[in-house]
Amino acid sequence: MEANKTFEDTTVTRPVASFKPPIWDYVFIQSLRSKYGEEHYVERRDMLMEKVKTMIDTVENPLHQLELIDVLQRFGLAYLFKEELKTNLDNIYNEYVVQSDTWKMNNLYAYWTSI
Repeated sequence: MEANKTFEDTTVTRPVASFKPPIWDYVFIQSLRSKYGEEHYVERRDMLMEKVKTMIDTVENPLHQLELIDVLQRFGLAYLFKEELKTNLDNIYNEYVVQSDTWKMNNLYAYWTSI
């Protein structure tokens, strides 16, 4: 007899969440400040970003370039260096993957991480 029930006959009772209002009001939350917006931290961030850009530009071995890109992606920093990484990946692809079959055979690890 249960098989004859239609979809309209069944009603689903969902629990209602009765959350209490937050104890923090909007003005208080907006008044909170972070110390990381101070000039010292901004200067340090800019200095470190320049160091990473220098690292990206100075690494010559394509395998090391791919490993550096991988590390930046794992740290969640790749979006900050999007143009530099794209340029490096394009150069690696054009120079080594497209034009050189011997590089593929000698560096299978690098070849498969570049795909």
